[in-house]
Parts: sequence; structure tokens; C-alpha cells
Amino acid sequence: MIEFINISKVYNGREALKDINLEIAEQEFTFLIGASGSGKTTLIKLLIREENPSQGNIYFYDTEITKLKETQVSKLRREIGVVFQDFKLLPHKNLYENIAFALEVSGKSQEDTQETVNYVLELVDLADRADAFPNEISGGEKQKIAIARAIANNPKVLIADEPTGNLDPKSSWEIVNLLQKINEWGTTIIMATHGSEFVEKMGKRVVKLDQGRIISDSTKETGPTIPITTPSVSQTKKLEKLRPKPIKKKKKKKKIEEKEFEISFSTKQSSAPSAPKKMKKKQKRKGSDVVDLHKLRLSPTLEEKLVLKGISSVQKLKQLTKDKLLKSKGVAFKEIKAIKKALEKNA
Repeated sequence: MIEFINISKVYNGREALKDINLEIAEQEFTFLIGASGSGKTTLIKLLIREENPSQGNIYFYDTEITKLKETQVSKLRREIGVVFQDFKLLPHKNLYENIAFALEVSGKSQEDTQETVNYVLELVDLADRADAFPNEISGGEKQKIAIARAIANNPKVLIADEPTGNLDPKSSWEIVNLLQKINEWGTTIIMATHGSEFVEKMGKRVVKLDQGRIISDSTKETGPTIPITTPSVSQTKKLEKLRPKPIKKKKKKKKIEEKEFEISFSTKQSSAPSAPKKMKKKQKRKGSDVVDLHKLRLSPTLEEKLVLKGISSVQKLKQLTKDKLLKSKGVAFKEIKAIKKALEKNA
């Protein structure tokens, strides 16, 4: 989904990022951690094309961001929601208007705007403060409104750059839990932070930067991912044979008419024996011989993912799903089935 390949960024002779190779899968929750000046914010600026790298390539759903024309950048940014440490709310607009403004700019109708704003305000538990202005609410509430505004356009990715930096511990946890909830509904989350308490407790993927380099990449389940460069393809294959086979867990059978399997790679690799043809082509583009950790993920069919499109009564859907986020993509299969069943029953 997102790939940084051999990325470097130089400011006035100083390397802010050096030799960054990072892949983030769809619907993943990734923490970017590191001290101030480690390169977290620079990495985010490159992803939203606020800046260009000095070297390397960045891909977003197979689109090379670094080659986009200025007229195409706005389309990219509609797919990526961003939340900042300082909220960036419009002080002269109330909370409702702050969220509505983002939708109006993207060309949404007044009816769609009203419905979406009311929904996301309920989602962040601030529906009763819609008429309040930013200076009348707490820091935690400001950040919730910033998140509501960021997800109003239903982005594929939500980036949070130090979203808890100005908040007390209680408010920080509320924000992190809200981001996790959004992630569970199918949105990819990238959160840059220097806070370690919730990073350790969340058990998500953690990418640590130091002086512009990635020094570790780990999850609670797998531990560190360490790329190993080999001088030849044959040696890479020998190392592949040493990889321990995953333990298969028994799972309850689910009645699913059609399944779509997808293999993604967490680091660069040019010769994985099990890589499908389309992935092999992509790896050739990366160009190096690196051992990689595989991840197999089951996702619902595209037909099921898009089932929410075309539903005539969104209000009815809201009543049936209550706390579910209205998303045209990434909704869990079991949620879609429940929604369809409920709609058929109440038709």
C-alpha cells in the first residue's frame, strides 16, 4: 500500500532522512517513534507530498508520489487524512463549521455535508458541542474535532503527527483509543509520537527512527524485523529455507462464498520463492537482495467491500449500525453481512 524505497532527504547539507526503506500494509496501525528531530515529521511531509525526497521513490497504492504533477497532488491528499499536534482548527468557525469546511472544499453537497458532519460529531462524542468555538473546548476535545474533520472525507489513510503532544494522560488515551477504533473499521493509521506508555501497551507495529534512520521495526507478536542483505540470490534462498514455519491455529469455519487472499512483504526482497508474479515485478523495481518476513492476510471480496455504496437510505443504515463508521471500503466482512441482513429484514 505505502512504500518508501531508498529515501533520503537533505536540508541545507544536513541529512534529515537516510536510506529509508519502509512498507506499510493496508489497514495496519503503525507507530513512528523517536526523539524530536529523528525524522518522523519529515517522513510524513514526504508522504503527503508537502515536500519531495532528495533521493528515492515513494508509492501509494502503486502510484509513485514523487512523480505526481502539482495538479494531481490534491487528489492524493483527499485519500490521506492528517491530524496535527496543534489541531489547526479555524478559530472563527464553530465545531460544526470546521468539519463542514473540509467537505465543502472537496465538493460535497449541502445534504451530504450535513449528514456526514452530524455523524462524525456523534462518533467523537461531541454532537452536543456542535455550536461551540475552538476556544470554548478543551485540548482533548479540539483533537477529537481535528480527527472528525480528517475522517469526514473517508480517507484510506489517517496520519496523526504527535496528536497527544499537548494533552494530559487521560485525554491522550482517549485519542489513542479513538484512533484504534477507526483502524478497526478499516482505515490505515500512522501515528508519530515520542510517548512510550501507550506504544508499549497497544501491541501495534513500532518503527523507531534515530537521526534520520530506521533503527528498529517490530510488533508485539513478532519482535524486531531485521533485513539481511546477501551477496547472491542462491544465498537468499538458502536463508529462506531456515525460516521457521508458522504454527497453524484452528479457526471456526465461516460461511463465505468467495475469498480473496493477498500476500504482502514488510521489507525489500527480490527472490522470495512464494512471491506471486505481480509482486516479483514490484520487487525487481526495488532492486536489492534482502530476506523478508511474509504476512498473509485474508480480506473480503471487493464486491462485499463496496456493498455500502448504493444504499438509498443512509439514515436507516445509521440507525441499524449505530456506532459503525460509514465507509465504502475496508468494512469488516461480518459487519457487512450483519448490515445486509438487517436491511433485508427491515425493508
